[in-house]
Amino acid sequence: VKERVFTLLEQQLVEKLVPTIAVPDTLITEHARKRFATMLTELRDKGEVSDEDLKSMVTPENFDQYKEDTLAETEMIVRASLLVDTIAQLEGIAVERSEMEEQKMMMKSADPEGMEKVDDAMLMTQIEATLLREKVLDLVMERATVTKVQMEEV
Repeated sequence: VKERVFTLLEQQLVEKLVPTIAVPDTLITEHARKRFATMLTELRDKGEVSDEDLKSMVTPENFDQYKEDTLAETEMIVRASLLVDTIAQLEGIAVERSEMEEQKMMMKSADPEGMEKVDDAMLMTQIEATLLREKVLDLVMERATVTKVQMEEV
């Protein structure tokens, strides 16, 4: 539930504060590549595609189509990330190394086999970004005036 609230909060912040800010294509492409790779990895891990099928899916044309299909969502995610980073900088919010290590240990204990495959540096970068996002959005929630509305069925 908290993740859903954070996602909705990010969307509202982006729509209210930076709806038209230009997002460099390099950031869009970088983020789309990460999301494309994650999607393909999840398909493989779930056993939905073989390694051979996966290799055939990794083409410039498929990536370009994925990027085009997810452009609006990717732009929103990148804008939200830039906004979170800016708020963190302005408010002096940081993630301590000990917090990241604690999160990494919890993840490794929850899925020891799956975590063996994960690059440690990339994992720490992702953990740091996630924890920073949580801290910033917690701060925004503390300071925000919240108006409750009826939630739409999804």
